[in-house]
Amino acid sequence: SANNGSYRWLRAQKNRFGSCQVAGLYDFRDGILVPLPEGTESALAPPADDLEGCAMGVCVEGPHRAMTVEVQALVTFASNSFGKKTVEGGLSSARLNLLLGILQKHCQLPIAGGGKIGRDVYVNVVGCDGTVSKSQLSLATMALDLAVTVALASSYLRIPARGDTACLAQVGLLGELRSLSSLEARLLQAQRMGFSRVIVASTNQHSSGRGSKRNKKGSSGSGKDNLPTTNTRKFGLEIYECSTLKQALNLA
Repeated sequence: SANNGSYRWLRAQKNRFGSCQVAGLYDFRDGILVPLPEGTESALAPPADDLEGCAMGVCVEGPHRAMTVEVQALVTFASNSFGKKTVEGGLSSARLNLLLGILQKHCQLPIAGGGKIGRDVYVNVVGCDGTVSKSQLSLATMALDLAVTVALASSYLRIPARGDTACLAQVGLLGELRSLSSLEARLLQAQRMGFSRVIVASTNQHSSGRGSKRNKKGSSGSGKDNLPTTNTRKFGLEIYECSTLKQALNLA
């Protein structure tokens, strides 16, 4: 399949002597396929300025071939009380509805509206469609959960998201962040593309205790939003480990 003009992705659907999960990227010039090294998978670069409704993530094709992906979101008032949701670039409508529900329940952001208030929600994933095989497209877009929620919250609140930050985490139904596979390959791609900050899921979030705990007033709550974020440095990146989506949104 063609991508970025002269780029060609090569995938093996059957391989007796190796894995079928490896993807090759080539430049088609004068009838010849010239292999391209890692780091040239995407022409997308971090935005020069902080933009409203824009967040960056990293997808992985196969075990380690990482590429930068941009998520754009637009939240506007609808002409009627129902509103509509439009997605492009591989993200499913069901996944968008799930993330909107998580934002409303755990972050108190009623982006989709409700009652007499309706909002139109548009999400466009740039750089994922055509570069990720159809068999892995659903997994790739799930890896963009945090980037999608950051873009939605940014457009809804009209607060620009930081362009120097890559969002690398999956969002669970309880509002928690979950780690992604091939995280080191994603971090290396973020470093190559010029990011300076990365938000990932906390590695010790399950050790803080599962289930709800009773506070002194008798109300239940996990208290994970009050846990401090961990800040480390690797590959020249400031890596912030967050336990909840609310913490990640504040950082982004």
